Amino acid sequence: MDRFSSSMDSYETSPSMNVVPTRQVTRSSWTSLWRLLLVISLTTGAILTTVMGATPSAYAATAVTAAPGTDLPPTFSGVRTPRRNVPVPTKVHDTSSHVSPFKPAQTKTVQGKTVQAKAAVIVNDTTPLNGLGDSSLYTFVDKPLSDRLDLKVNVANGNLVLHTVELQVTGTGLNNTVGGYYNSQNNWWLADHGTNWGFTTGRGASLYLDDVPSGGGIKLTLPTGLKAYFAPDGNGGYKDAPSLKATLVHPDSATYELRFHQSGERWIFNQWGTRYEVLDKNNNLIDYNYLDNGDWTGTTDTQGRTLSTTLDGNHLVKTVTDNTLVGGKTRTITYGYDAQLNLTSITDANNKQTIFTYDPDGDSELLSIKDPQGRTTTITYGATGQVSSITDAYNKQTIFTYNSGNTVVKDVNGHSTTYTYQTNLQVTKTTNALGKSTTSSFDANSYNVTKYADALTTQTPTNYQYATNGQVSQITDPTGASTKFTYSPLSGGQQQNVPYQPTTATDAQNNVTTNGYDNYGNLTSSSDTTGGKTNGSKLQYSYNADGTPSGSKDANGNTTLYGYDGKGNLSTVTPPAPMGQTTLTYDALSRVSTETDGVGNKTSFTYDVFDRILTITYGTGTANAATVTYTYDNDGNNLTEKDGTGTTTFTYDNLNRQTNKLLPGSTNIVSTFDNIGNLTSLNDGTGLTKYGYNEINLMTTLTDPGNAITTYGYDDANRKIRIQYPNGTGMLMGYDAAGRQVSNVGGKTTGSGSTLAIPTPYTGYTYNYGSSTASKEVLQSAVKHSANNYSQYGTWTYQYDNLNRLSDVKNPTQHWALDYDANGNLLKKAYSGASTNTAIYSTYNAANEPTTATSTGTYAGQPTAGSTSYTYDGNGNLKSITYGSSGRGALSFAQTHSYNVANQDVSGNGTATGSTQTYSFGYTGTDQTQRVNNNGTSTIYTGLGLSSEKVGGNTTEYVRCSCGLLNSERTSAGKVYYYLFDGLGSIVGMTDSAGNMAASYDYDPFGGIAGSIIQTGVNNPWQYAGGYADSTTGLIKFGIRYYDPIFGRWTQRTPVGGTLQETLKANPYTYADNDPVNETDPSGKDGILGSFFGGINRFTSCVMGGYDDVANFLGTLGIVLGFAGMVAAYAGATAFAEFLIPIAIAVGAAFLTYCALHTVDPGHPKNLGF
Repeated sequence: MDRFSSSMDSYETSPSMNVVPTRQVTRSSWTSLWRLLLVISLTTGAILTTVMGATPSAYAATAVTAAPGTDLPPTFSGVRTPRRNVPVPTKVHDTSSHVSPFKPAQTKTVQGKTVQAKAAVIVNDTTPLNGLGDSSLYTFVDKPLSDRLDLKVNVANGNLVLHTVELQVTGTGLNNTVGGYYNSQNNWWLADHGTNWGFTTGRGASLYLDDVPSGGGIKLTLPTGLKAYFAPDGNGGYKDAPSLKATLVHPDSATYELRFHQSGERWIFNQWGTRYEVLDKNNNLIDYNYLDNGDWTGTTDTQGRTLSTTLDGNHLVKTVTDNTLVGGKTRTITYGYDAQLNLTSITDANNKQTIFTYDPDGDSELLSIKDPQGRTTTITYGATGQVSSITDAYNKQTIFTYNSGNTVVKDVNGHSTTYTYQTNLQVTKTTNALGKSTTSSFDANSYNVTKYADALTTQTPTNYQYATNGQVSQITDPTGASTKFTYSPLSGGQQQNVPYQPTTATDAQNNVTTNGYDNYGNLTSSSDTTGGKTNGSKLQYSYNADGTPSGSKDANGNTTLYGYDGKGNLSTVTPPAPMGQTTLTYDALSRVSTETDGVGNKTSFTYDVFDRILTITYGTGTANAATVTYTYDNDGNNLTEKDGTGTTTFTYDNLNRQTNKLLPGSTNIVSTFDNIGNLTSLNDGTGLTKYGYNEINLMTTLTDPGNAITTYGYDDANRKIRIQYPNGTGMLMGYDAAGRQVSNVGGKTTGSGSTLAIPTPYTGYTYNYGSSTASKEVLQSAVKHSANNYSQYGTWTYQYDNLNRLSDVKNPTQHWALDYDANGNLLKKAYSGASTNTAIYSTYNAANEPTTATSTGTYAGQPTAGSTSYTYDGNGNLKSITYGSSGRGALSFAQTHSYNVANQDVSGNGTATGSTQTYSFGYTGTDQTQRVNNNGTSTIYTGLGLSSEKVGGNTTEYVRCSCGLLNSERTSAGKVYYYLFDGLGSIVGMTDSAGNMAASYDYDPFGGIAGSIIQTGVNNPWQYAGGYADSTTGLIKFGIRYYDPIFGRWTQRTPVGGTLQETLKANPYTYADNDPVNETDPSGKDGILGSFFGGINRFTSCVMGGYDDVANFLGTLGIVLGFAGMVAAYAGATAFAEFLIPIAIAVGAAFLTYCALHTVDPGHPKNLGF
């Protein structure tokens, strides 16, 4: 993903989301490096944060995202695992002649006349925040302009904030970044970056101390223009400013220190208020250097590398040079200014310019931005300095109208949203263009959200409670399901950040996880203490002296070790045997140069001046070496990708939306968009599909290549509730107040729109999340009608263990019982039916790889009586399965898998009865997402997923809605089939053009086919959870990985490039956290909790659209607690990663439940006080 937005991955089955990306900056080149950077960042202290999509709380404006490919912000307070307390630095700067970095000048001279400074919002006890800048407290209209430019407007006060990113150097614990913020209502004229601009680095964060001698408070100014007031507490100290979650102390006469509660990160200021050092809890230090007059001259990062500046005669920074030599070259950024001290240009390290113009009247209002591609965005203002319009590169306007207590924003499609706000500028009500509203309530003193309700839950909102330390203590959804957190008080010898780390987490199922910390806040243990038990699974972690993890031990005693080079870069990961060790080397900028994996394959990386990958060479130095090469335009869009399949070329419109994708075989995929960025048409060379939208950008119509129209309907919470196909069939879905799907029926329809009915059902499901005591977050029971015979139905019940793993499933005729070890490996899978009793008993090695499976009896294709053995390579890839003499259903005796130097499964075999089936796969890119050769079948992928397959002269086209959800299958013979789904997203039925059932499927809890009826001529690969079923392997392909529905696990370990849900996984092979009735994983890297049309939609809306602070808290909590787990996930170990089982359901369920209430909603609650 780029610095400000993420692009949609092309999965076999895409999430059912209603959000269409407005820009698509292709980043497929980063897949291979992603997992390295994640592990590296974790082990050096620079915690991954862009999985959270947004930076938390008011000071977060100083945290800028990393160069493309790293996605690692340098400073994400509240996320980084706390380290030990470091005393006030021994290094003391000579501050005797330093001056205050900010000049509160009231006038300046412009063209010979005196111009008055803008009226300031004075921060004090009554108004502790000035309401300006980029803060998660407020609601913004956000308009990303490129991968290094982001523009947003506060809907309450019309404050425009522009964020630029110029440089970043990855460090140990802290990244050294250079970027800036423009604030249209800033009344301070900064010392070094031009009027109304502030650097993200150095004294971009400063203290105003002039009121201290008279007993007044201290004002903190952040680069975005946000100011916060620390009032005297009457005891010689200062009260915390609300929402910042930081404490300001004055340890000596020459130093002030801002200590962030959750992270323990510290900003050190001198007696003039200049920030001259930033330290993380590892004592990693970024040092800002100044002249005696306060001019910023450079920065020294955590590894001793330097940035240096030159200044002009007005003390403005003219150049910033990264002095680190790579290939004999340094990187320099040049800034230009006009006579009025306005920043007029930024010339990047590739000598491309971003140009700014301003109001000539002298108030320095930014009027236009021309990006490096020459695309211009213009801004106009009202008389009071509020933004009145933004005009994009296509001359389309977003218009702001300000009223008393509310603002109306008309988007580029002419649709209006009304934001109602309170006096502190927090939005309390958002009314969309359809007249539907969401509401939020806030704590009067701390800005924390206390209630949230969408248009359907106004009487039963989601409630938020807080502990005395200001951290979240309980979240209760509208159904009564609660997630609770507790914190321990400060005890002797502990660092002050420790009380802000959660001690226990209790989910809605009353499962409890207890965490232990050392005096510095390092997580030392995580235990299952449900029911007061003291012997539950316990994980232990060890650290180096600098706080980086040195090892981990899981509940089974298996150890993973981590080694580092002299700079503090992760150099070795040694997982439990038989996994092989991974070694890493770096260039001078700490970018990965080579990775040698567990089987000895070396991968090499090269980069451009913006840290974007130029080449990836797999199998470096071998005869099988394969190189992938990339080029980019000036805005960071991927222009070409060249690999073994040829060159793919991309083109973009003036808003950086991908309009053409020219494949190596000359197929041109063409996309069009409306003014706001909704995908309006897609042509993959096999046919044109068109899309229509309502006033709030939900897709309502799909016109397929045959001009047949499917319509979609939504409830007032923007959840998909009906699909009406052109063949007279459709679907109706219902949800509970928490957004979970509770009903689902498909069949022949009557009526249309809100009167749509299904008097002749083919499929039907009802889902229950309640229990005798309270609502739960996981499915308790379901009534299912057989897709093969609707009149046959029964109630299924589900039970779970303390770690929320599925442990028992019953229906009127069948029973599954499951047992796991502490690491989530399935030890026993027992089945009993009307005439069959069977079980699989499995054993595992220390790397969570199965070694043997002993079966008794036969059921649904699983191995029959006898023993099955497994082999894996040093990267944790399944190499072979050797079955007993009776085989596995249609497959018997042996199954093999071979992998190329890019770790892709490319060939193998399964021996069917009487013949041997072999397969050959080919991929484009760096992972297994786009399988362009499927055993002789050529495929085409669009941004929505697999689009068509061709074998011989026959082409099968898969039509999808703009959210990626499958709509229909079209064959070369003119046949058209429409899909029916269950609540998990499994294909349970296909109807033909006459509306009759052409295929139907029933599944066991793990995705195995329990029964099917398929008409002659129907060839459907889409089955369980919408995955692609491979007949030759018996596996199901989900995005980047292959799933075995018999054993309920992946054939390859977790890619650490996966998102939070997956990378925190306890076991690198576990599918859907061993909970396949509640979770799916369509991408192969991020498990999704909840029903298909509700849960997937909710999750992806949060992922694609970004998080507010509630989600920030829950997500960052998961990262803090799962810190070591993500490291182990990379290594294939389970020690750290085991944490997710007990905690991710408690935290993740709350996270996803929260997201459930905020789908396609610009009015979500803001600050949670984190």
